[in-house]
Amino acid sequence: MTIIIAAYDKGSAAIAGDSGAFEDEALVMEVVEPKVWRAGESLVGVAGSFRVMEHARKVALGDPEALRNSLVEANLGASNWSVLVVNKRGIWEITDDFSIVHVKDHYCAVGGSNQIAIGAMAVLSGERAHPATAIVRRAMAVTLKHSPLAKGPAKHLTI
Repeated sequence: MTIIIAAYDKGSAAIAGDSGAFEDEALVMEVVEPKVWRAGESLVGVAGSFRVMEHARKVALGDPEALRNSLVEANLGASNWSVLVVNKRGIWEITDDFSIVHVKDHYCAVGGSNQIAIGAMAVLSGERAHPATAIVRRAMAVTLKHSPLAKGPAKHLTI
């Protein structure tokens, strides 16, 4: 389990990921490599598979379609994973069946704690005009506080 949180607005995009490695919904260890990184003009994060994360980081593609095609070609044999790609134009989720979903909302979360994060972002985005960075930081703090399926510290990135 894990949590990857992303948001964007007219001027910025932000992403965050936790540091836990989980097996059967129990924390196994804290990892050194961040689950989120910059790829060109996009930010990318992976939940559910370190194999998928290693490949996605290595190819360093920020275009959702190009990244999906690279994952298909790699034939990694992993299941139950999601990739978030965010930039100033939107958020895309690539799922383990290799579909690409362009998310309508200006925020999204994937991983075992996504319900807490999405709830927090929905409230934050509706209260007043919070920038993407503030929404992601606050939603990550709420998620780390209330979910046993996420482990700090979180890595935050903004473009």
